[in-house]
Amino acid sequence: MSNPQNPRLGAVGGQAVLDGVMMKAEGRCAVSVRCPDGSIQTELVLFQPLGKRHPILGLPLIRGFINFCQMLALGQRVLSISVVLTDPEPEQTASHVSERLFTAAVWIFAVVLSVGLFMLLPASVVKLGGRLLPLDSVWLKNIVEGLVRICVLLTYLLLTSLMPDMRRTFEYHGAEHKSVACYEAGEPLTPENAARHTRFHPRCGTSFLFMMIFVGILFYSLPIFSWNSVWERVLTKLLFFPVISGVGYEIIRFSGRHPGNLLLRILTAPGLWLQHITTREPSLEQLEVAITALRNSLENQ
Repeated sequence: MSNPQNPRLGAVGGQAVLDGVMMKAEGRCAVSVRCPDGSIQTELVLFQPLGKRHPILGLPLIRGFINFCQMLALGQRVLSISVVLTDPEPEQTASHVSERLFTAAVWIFAVVLSVGLFMLLPASVVKLGGRLLPLDSVWLKNIVEGLVRICVLLTYLLLTSLMPDMRRTFEYHGAEHKSVACYEAGEPLTPENAARHTRFHPRCGTSFLFMMIFVGILFYSLPIFSWNSVWERVLTKLLFFPVISGVGYEIIRFSGRHPGNLLLRILTAPGLWLQHITTREPSLEQLEVAITALRNSLENQ
């Protein structure tokens, strides 16, 4: 049975950061990290969704892309905060301008890498495959492109999961999910209670990525889209990315609020399976960090 009356469903969210967790509630974020000396340090961040300040940006479909952009910016900010919290006295070797230039370069590299891996590469594979295999159907081309994109995503996640630092981050990702699930169940926020909950959550960003791939297969199979060239294909995807992210966001948001809906459970199942890679079972100490962040984000509510 779905439980749309539970006010806690969808009320909080978060992400894993360096040696810690960021939790976000209404208008307030908290970043908590485990320091080398074993202590937990927390920093609060004010966060106001653009949809609250400008109602038009909070409308269905529009809010998905806006939220995606805001969360990218917030994610970069809280990652920087987690670095400072774990090493409060770094060597001051770079100027403020140099740091901003470095951050801009990282963003540009990330965008180029994302476009290359998840747009240009799949489109090129399909274009080349069309010369070797009978890929005459638009549906078939889109399915093949989607499968290539999934393979690229799986390969990327599996390779990063082999890195010790990323494995620890995936453990904190699991701690975030378990703590949120504990809160949504209305249980006291303790590491022991959170440990009993699942580390898989339907509103996870991993599920969102998979949902966008699925929505993209359907959307780009419309007869208005063609395969005249690889670059035309990539530019089309960039142009309509707000639409895809908006639809994917609404599906993930609705499924999170109606966990018992069978159709939604089927649609979101692949994203949950993908979380077997992007989350790991956390320790009680890691759950303590996530719960500290969650409690601080909920303060004054």
